Formats: sequence, C-alpha cells, structure tokens
Amino acid sequence: MTAKAPSDLHDIVSIDAHVHIHDCHPLAPMLDHAFAALSAAGRATGGGENVRAVLLLSEAEPDDWFTKLAAAASSPSGQDGLATAGSWRFAPTGEAVSVTARAGDRELLLVAGRQVACAEDLEVLTLCCAGRIPDGLPIGETLDRARALGAVAVIPWGPGKWLGARGRLLSRILRQARPGALHLGDESSRPRFWGEPRHFAEARRCGLDVLPGTDPLPFAHEATRAGSFGFTTRMDLDPDRPAASLVAHLRAQAAEIRPFGRPERPVRFVRNQIAMQLRKRRRRRTA
Repeated sequence: MTAKAPSDLHDIVSIDAHVHIHDCHPLAPMLDHAFAALSAAGRATGGGENVRAVLLLSEAEPDDWFTKLAAAASSPSGQDGLATAGSWRFAPTGEAVSVTARAGDRELLLVAGRQVACAEDLEVLTLCCAGRIPDGLPIGETLDRARALGAVAVIPWGPGKWLGARGRLLSRILRQARPGALHLGDESSRPRFWGEPRHFAEARRCGLDVLPGTDPLPFAHEATRAGSFGFTTRMDLDPDRPAASLVAHLRAQAAEIRPFGRPERPVRFVRNQIAMQLRKRRRRRTA
C-alpha cells in the first residue's frame, strides 16, 4: 500500500460559521447552493473530491430550525413536514447537536448553535451547542455561560457595533481571552469598502482566530447566500460526532483557518441595510 502524503491524512472541511435559516428561505435551494459553494471552496484549497461541507447554525430567538431538522431526522415518516426538502433527506448522527442532510451523493452536516444579544448591543454566537442563553445579559456573563455549555464562542462583526465604547470593550475582552476559548466572526454582509476591522488584527495578535460566515438576512433573496463565505480547515472530522470534533479542533491553537468568499457589494449592502431598518420599524409597530 502506498503511504499517504501528509496533506492526505486529513479531510478538507469547508465551513460556513454563521448560518440562519429564516422562514422565508426555501430550504432545498438553500441546501443546494450551500453544498455547491462549500464543495467548490474545499476543492480550491486542494481537497479534490474529499471535501466535507458543514453549516454552523446560529439561530436567534424565536427561531429554532435545528429542532425541526432533528425531529425530521428522527421521523422519516414525514410527520413533522420536514423529513425531506426537495431531494434532501435528513438523518441523525451519533450526537444530539448535529444532523446529516443527504441528496444522492451529496452530504451536508448541519450543526446546532445560537445567536445571543447582549446588554451592550454586542452579540455572541454559541456554535456547536444546543443549549440556550437568554438575551440581555452582560457580554462577560454570556461568554462565561457559553464556556460552561462547551460552545465555540464567537463575537461576530456587525455594522457599527465595534466602534466607540463597544470597540474599547471588545479590545479588553480580546486581551483577556485565552487562545482557542474565543473567536471573532467575519460576515459576508461586511461591505468591500469597509475594510478589515482593526479588531481582527488585535485578535490575531492575541492568538485568536477569525471565523467567517455568511449571516443570511431574513429576505427570500438571501436564501442562496449560505455557504458562499466561510473557511476551510484540514482535520479528521468524525462523521458520527462532527460537532465534538469541530469543537476540539477549533480550540486547538494549531487549527489552520483559510477564509474564502468576498465581502458584500456596496449597492447590495446599502439595499439590505435599508430593508432591515424598514423591517425593524414594521415589527415595532406590530408589537
């Protein structure tokens, strides 16, 4: 038997680290586009055909699509209305926080996670974890609870959120964090003209990784964004316990993060920001 080269000893895992499934998103086309984009990104980094595609969910209240997907995986009779999505079929893994979606020879792993709104108007993603943390807590307490849950904790970028007093608070958090215990998150919604936030360089100097993800917005045209912005990494991904192996890998300081995808075009960024503000106003009037 021919010995494997070092580059063949691990899977290329292609990951979108910030995924929302909104009710307005048609699920099957979303999975189709996500698989195609993640697979292409993995092959571009030398993965050949051996690419594992992963979507890390980061659901905000009151969304809970992962519970629906997990129920579908356990109920192939379709009683929950989600046993299939187009040609995609859902199946359980050996852990409660991930499910497998398959369509022919295509396979996607979907992993549970939440997005928590903190008192300081910053957010924390608790990835690879089904446990919940209430909104509105100080960010320090939120991060402590995320650590206790065993989650991959990520503070994601947002327009204007890392400026002024919040930016100074984030800098203090980065200086106090242990490598592997905290990550920052980049997003495809960051416009190209914005440039890379200075906190990304601060995080890297502190030995912290930046995990990119798409962060699809709650509009139908955003459904096909998933998988187009993320990162690849080389690792041994346990197909039976993918979330557990991802947590261990991302906490290891030797994890190699290779970003892919391009930030948002300026016109689309402005259009989406206006649409989000109008949506927030409508929801406030309804409330």
